[in-house]
Amino acid sequence: QQPHQDHKQLLFFQSILGHINVPVFVKNRIHQWVYINQAYLELIGKVETEILGKTDYDIFPKDQAEIFWKKEEDILIKNDSSDENILLSNSDGAVLNVRLNYRFLKGPEGRSYLLGTIYDNTSLNQSEIQNPLLEE
Repeated sequence: QQPHQDHKQLLFFQSILGHINVPVFVKNRIHQWVYINQAYLELIGKVETEILGKTDYDIFPKDQAEIFWKKEEDILIKNDSSDENILLSNSDGAVLNVRLNYRFLKGPEGRSYLLGTIYDNTSLNQSEIQNPLLEE
């Protein structure tokens, strides 16, 4: 009965992550997406079947994919985390200014994973530019 209970719990947690309005994703050791929530799909303008099992090189422009790959590899090797502003292209070709947070996770059977969350700063940055009070 324990495996059945574990599976139900996993589905429950996936449901919770699916309802969070923050883009969330999980990648495996070879940089493939193994989980993405709806907010992530909406941010980049893709559907789940276009993302799962793929890498950044399949989705983003090569220059962005290289940056993501290097950062992810560094985190995976060092069992580390990262939190920084980056540029991210969506499917419409718009370049978004986002805050990307990576966390190293050790999963079942000792497998390495990356948990990522993204905060879109694009509109915040635009309002800062347009608000003269912030320049003082």
